[in-house]
Amino acid sequence: MKKILIIIGSPKKNSFNKAFAKQAMALLQGHATIEVLDFHDLPFMSPDLEDPRPDAVNRVLQKVQEADGLWIFASEYNLGPSAYLKNLLDWCSRPISHHFEDGTYVTGKKVTFTSVAGRSAGKYVLVALNQMCAYMGMDIMKEHQTGVGLEQADFDEDIPHFREEHFLMLERQVTSFLAFISQ
Repeated sequence: MKKILIIIGSPKKNSFNKAFAKQAMALLQGHATIEVLDFHDLPFMSPDLEDPRPDAVNRVLQKVQEADGLWIFASEYNLGPSAYLKNLLDWCSRPISHHFEDGTYVTGKKVTFTSVAGRSAGKYVLVALNQMCAYMGMDIMKEHQTGVGLEQADFDEDIPHFREEHFLMLERQVTSFLAFISQ
């Protein structure tokens, strides 16, 4: 069975993206091994910390390297990903050895993106992630990325009210991603 590493790009305890990721994990159950990446203790990326790398960095990079695919659920902050998620991606983009010619932890890694956001439906963070991860050499599933737009009432109540259309998009993305990581 293929291994999918779920990355929740929001540090918020009750993140809407985390809630939507749980729906995806339910759909993936029995079709892939699923793990949610815990990277709350990752220090800010700095070349000063690269040799030797802190244990938290080594643990996270090992999880990323072992996965057949990464599924990133990203909140949208000022038209891009949170600093929390960007920091993780910065660490993942570092070379495995001391030379970029040897590759990074995400070179060729299969990835897909989902964003739960406001009226933009996460379109700006999805564009930013596609650009960033393409630059990093990741293998991006281009079709069936999911952007979920929520209403102001969802944010006022701090409770996401997902609609049937959101779940249909997610089901399509699950099916596509399972096929994509099996190629």
